[in-house]
Amino acid sequence: MVISTRPKASALILLTALLGAGCSQEIRDFGAAGAGGAGGAGGSGGSGELVEDCLNGDDDDQDGKRDCDDEDCSPDFECVAPAPEGWIGPAALYKGPDAPACPAELPDAIYEGLADLVDEPAQCGACSCDPTGINVNCSLSQIESYSQADCTGSKNTTGQNNFLGGCVSKSVGNLPKSFRAQPPQANALGACMPSQAEGSLPPPTWASTARACSRTELGKGCGSNLCAPRGKPPFEAALCIVRQGDHECPAPYLTRQTFSDDANDVVDMRGCGPCQCKPPQGTCSVVTTLYSSLACGGMSVDLPNDSSCVPSGGFEVESLMPEIIKDASCDPMGGAPTGSITPGGSAVTTVCCMP
Repeated sequence: MVISTRPKASALILLTALLGAGCSQEIRDFGAAGAGGAGGAGGSGGSGELVEDCLNGDDDDQDGKRDCDDEDCSPDFECVAPAPEGWIGPAALYKGPDAPACPAELPDAIYEGLADLVDEPAQCGACSCDPTGINVNCSLSQIESYSQADCTGSKNTTGQNNFLGGCVSKSVGNLPKSFRAQPPQANALGACMPSQAEGSLPPPTWASTARACSRTELGKGCGSNLCAPRGKPPFEAALCIVRQGDHECPAPYLTRQTFSDDANDVVDMRGCGPCQCKPPQGTCSVVTTLYSSLACGGMSVDLPNDSSCVPSGGFEVESLMPEIIKDASCDPMGGAPTGSITPGGSAVTTVCCMP
């Protein structure tokens, strides 16, 4: 049985596009921080000393070097290639649970997505088997009568195989002191009808979120490249570029990942296997009542057909009446979860990072 439930959830797609001539980059501010962000101070000195700003393209400390060309910027900044046409970045990438806000030095969230789809199985209902169509035949054992009260001494036997219920005239022994009857044999014929309780499909769950953070202004001092802040924990250290869709990575950003833009962009093949029933099992429970008269009247004693020894009532048995209780059942099997849930791949974004 296949169950189909489509949950409603979605991930934010915050990807922006390159606009304008010269491949200038426009980054949208999604409220993580100010659009331009704070400037990048490369170091600090005593009162009155000049400090290099690693992101403004100037030689602030007047040592003949600017931005990433200045050693003051090397601990926290690096030279990286600009994003090729169609891509945006560079950006620091976070991947994991509960994405943090963008840091002050990279304040603009240019992408948010989802990763690591959890392959949670279908919640399948229990299987059951209806034994209505089963016919149980009961084969009754002989009644054993003994000359002693503890089912010892001389023994006589009286058959009751053909008894179908009702009173039957039957003489059992000659003033026996005790009785015993073995359990009947049950033979179940037919097949049970399987059924399954209603199940459900858990909604798609993604274990990880992704967030890429960038900034509008980047520094110089790298020739044709850009001076950018390094990623800091919990963001990955290697900087990345971002492009909506499924793409190969351009050099030098060669470490490729893809993320889902839509929580419901999945291929859901989950379901439940069919329920089945094992061969039927039958049981027969018999209690034979022994009477002192021919019409099942007078004195009586009940004899369970379960191998137990029952003392007689001290009378000659002239009739008997077996009470037969039949039951049938089948053990269910099957109904286990099947299939899997996988990312759909139709709403994805490619993130390519430096090695």
